[in-house]
Amino acid sequence: MVETQLGRRNLSPLQRVQIAEKYRPVFKKKAEEKQLSSLKQNSTVLPKSDQTDEKIHTRDELAKIAKVGHDTYGKAKKIIDLDTNNIKMIDTQLGRRNITLEQKSYLRGLQYEREKKKQGEHKGNQYSQMEKGENTHFPTTSERLAEQHKVNERTIREDARYAKAVDKIADTLIHKLTI
Repeated sequence: MVETQLGRRNLSPLQRVQIAEKYRPVFKKKAEEKQLSSLKQNSTVLPKSDQTDEKIHTRDELAKIAKVGHDTYGKAKKIIDLDTNNIKMIDTQLGRRNITLEQKSYLRGLQYEREKKKQGEHKGNQYSQMEKGENTHFPTTSERLAEQHKVNERTIREDARYAKAVDKIADTLIHKLTI
């Protein structure tokens, strides 16, 4: 299934890296096994000709699978990790008991902006919606987050506008202070 996804022509390099990351545990295990076998060989001191020099570089192997360069893979991985860390940070902050209403609103808005799909983003093929039945309602991001945070879905969308406004004000102030 992963090979089928990587075979699609309309994937961005970032999406290719996200798919290739599913292979990381496989290559990591191979690399660990290779290290253990080389440690065992070094303890018995085999002649140089008997030792295999074939190293496993996880990032290079994953970059080949994703059909991107080594550097591109590294940059895309940083973006993926940054986004994952931001989502975890938002969840952690929302779990605090001593958070103000404004902070809660801002964090819910950030979470909504991070999780919603971009307009025009690939949503599957013509059969994707039929898998669970044609009349099945798929909750929107705002509906899902509203249920999670026990607020109205409109509140989530308003929180997103609030978060954008706060970020815009912060950017403006930083720009004015650096001039």
